[in-house]
Amino acid sequence: MTLNRREFVNFVGAGAAAIALSGEAVMAAVSGAKIQAIAFDGLAVFDVRSVAALSEQIFPGRGAEMSALWRARQFEYTWLRTLGRKYANFWQVTEEALAFSCMSLKLELTKADSDRLMQSYLELKAWPEALAVLKSMKTGGLRMAFLSNFTTAMLDQAVKTVPRIYEAMMQSLSSPSSLDPFIDLAAALRAGPKAGEGANAPQT
Repeated sequence: MTLNRREFVNFVGAGAAAIALSGEAVMAAVSGAKIQAIAFDGLAVFDVRSVAALSEQIFPGRGAEMSALWRARQFEYTWLRTLGRKYANFWQVTEEALAFSCMSLKLELTKADSDRLMQSYLELKAWPEALAVLKSMKTGGLRMAFLSNFTTAMLDQAVKTVPRIYEAMMQSLSSPSSLDPFIDLAAALRAGPKAGEGANAPQT
């Protein structure tokens, strides 16, 4: 079965919300399209609401406004750098976007608060349904990978909070990475977990 552009866009849109669905519903949605592999953005698996909550704690009454602008600038900076071929990893982009957002809103951002907000991206929890849905997809024979703006360090640190995520996705933390997300995706989908890998993230 071949998906046309409209069907593909609709499917990707549905995939972004897949973690909020039951595993059975997801499998039913993809089985008819003969999907063999799915790539997830990190934010489809990991919940950033804790970042917004910390923003509100640091900037009472302005946290929602700041975090919304911060998120928008994160991705705008990423797209602009990609189009201009001036690559910077997502950690750097996130820090620059944070500084801009606070300056734009005339909020005083101390070094300590900046460090706390950046650290919150290394302490993300998985969405409550994530692990069960990923396991269901694995049981259904789907290959899975991350295709995310997150740096490898950001993803690995997030996975340490829920180490079974990589096991559920059949990924290995030693999967090769490059600056080309399409190469990374192809490599991740080809590679199965090696003996002794995938169940737990390595401790550093």
